[in-house]
Amino acid sequence: MSKTYRLVATATLAALAFVLQYANGALGLQTGFGMTIDLVAVPVVLALFMFGVESAIEVLSVATIFIALFAQTGPIGAAMKFAATAPTIAVFAAYFIMRGKGTGAPAIALAALAAIVFSVGLFAAGGMMNSALGGNGGLLFGLLPILLMLLITYAVLKYFERERKIRDAMHKHSAFADARTVALLAVAVIIIRGAAMVVSNFYFAGPLYFKISPEQFVSFVNSSDLLFFGKGAAWYVAIFAFNALQAAFEIAIAWLIAYRFGFAKKYSS
Repeated sequence: MSKTYRLVATATLAALAFVLQYANGALGLQTGFGMTIDLVAVPVVLALFMFGVESAIEVLSVATIFIALFAQTGPIGAAMKFAATAPTIAVFAAYFIMRGKGTGAPAIALAALAAIVFSVGLFAAGGMMNSALGGNGGLLFGLLPILLMLLITYAVLKYFERERKIRDAMHKHSAFADARTVALLAVAVIIIRGAAMVVSNFYFAGPLYFKISPEQFVSFVNSSDLLFFGKGAAWYVAIFAFNALQAAFEIAIAWLIAYRFGFAKKYSS
């Protein structure tokens, strides 16, 4: 696959993500608290399956810029979309890195363990931050998952640029053809994404977007008529569940397009 072909394909997928962002009012499902279950990140995951980590990060980066500049949700929505989608790239890349170093099947278990450690560490960091800074630590805690995802994505990109053997293996059209492996990795994605989005919605996106306090945001979500949940759902359960559904939705659709419809075999080589 030539660099020109990959760049054109990446640009096309990025443009598709932008179009889907504009169409999410018609194609998306409104959850009731500001989040939309949409198709915007499907091109990102499709790029991951078809062209590898670098293309997925490029598509996500361009889509994030487009959302920040042109979407109604602006920079807040862009930051949340980036932080919500980045775990998919990170987990699938980490699996390939571990597999490339000879860990084999245990790589899936290690990915799940890393997801749990990340989630526990995230909340532990929040507790320490609040103890050290008091009420001023809330916004910083809300930004922490976004910053972590940014750093992890950058580290993954630099690693794949350096490790050509592992990068080339991930670029093969059959890299993620095994549905069972993809399903297990999706569980790790859901754990990381869910924890990150619960924190960022409570301390960052919800309060800033609606111009209310975190406590008022909790009351707002708890009293809202949420999709599938109705009224009275615990805010953290609803946010985690919606993000789990979104992650599963994105991965499943992208996998079907790449492997069941044969796009990976036809267009990635």
